Amino acid sequence: MPLSTLQDVGHADETGWPRGNRQKGWLWAFCCHTAAFFMVHANRNRQAARKLIDSFEGKLVTDRYNAYNFYKLIRQICWAHLKRDFKAISEANGAIGKIGDKLHCLAKKILKFLTWLNIAALLIPKGKRNRENKLYLNEGTILCLLDKNCLFKLCSAVGDCFARPML
Repeated sequence: MPLSTLQDVGHADETGWPRGNRQKGWLWAFCCHTAAFFMVHANRNRQAARKLIDSFEGKLVTDRYNAYNFYKLIRQICWAHLKRDFKAISEANGAIGKIGDKLHCLAKKILKFLTWLNIAALLIPKGKRNRENKLYLNEGTILCLLDKNCLFKLCSAVGDCFARPML
């Protein structure tokens, strides 16, 4: 995976996959901005996860499956999985349910916000990007935006603005 080792962020996941005559296997996927790698493996375990991730050293985005626990660098739990967890918590009674409802609402806003940022970053031609339309998000990821004012409106809708102008 030489291309993936140069990436800042990679996403890993696995799903059941047939391996022939009634044998169950697993399709493992590792995706980054420049490439996607797929591996069919007999097992769903730490050894298979290690083989998939190989020498990647960026931020790894996964679900909570413990096969990824060997990864000692930065690991982010997937926002879609967190949103699903918050929804389950929101169905509890009392104060816990209210907290879960607020977290679920916040996760939906964050996912909508991140989708908007990804679309906005794709819309700016590379030659038009400059210091004025780049912002940091989450400690260093540079995103190019069409309009800084739109970003700050979206941040306030999420609750606490976690983007700041690049210095």
